[in-house]
Amino acid sequence: MKTPQGFSSTIFPSHLRTARTLHHSMISPSSSYFVNRTSMRASILVLAILCLTACMEDRLPYEPGRVSTEQNIHVSEAGLRGVQFPEGTVFYVENDLRNLSSYSGPKLNWRVDVSSAMESAMPENASLSQSGGSLIRWLSFDDKALRVICGKHCWATVQITDGVVTLDGCD
Repeated sequence: MKTPQGFSSTIFPSHLRTARTLHHSMISPSSSYFVNRTSMRASILVLAILCLTACMEDRLPYEPGRVSTEQNIHVSEAGLRGVQFPEGTVFYVENDLRNLSSYSGPKLNWRVDVSSAMESAMPENASLSQSGGSLIRWLSFDDKALRVICGKHCWATVQITDGVVTLDGCD
């Protein structure tokens, strides 16, 4: 092997060139060092995937501490965001205070933008902004439907089975 141009053999001695050549032969694909290192990487990858899967299974997409079993909640004052039916279904107002979601455990059943649905059902000359805002303020339920109040003056019914929103009125 030649010494690179401009380098003396004292800077790049021959015994280092030999060691470098041996080192490259040690990590050839046929060597046991390469095979052991590859299997270790694969094992670490499998372990990481298993850990992530286990962590994700127990995680709920909503905050259970902010869910009430009461039939009526005032979203903006109580710090609560959802109601839970006796059979376990949770209806949760998302962080934007516009979307309402239905969950059975960690599974999302449906999600609806209540404010947009109410806006589209309003007469042309009316809007939620004229009626106190478009954020969900109050949530209540009975065995058939959810009642939602947006702003101060608009209320709607949301079907618990599919999330269909019906504007009941504004004043």
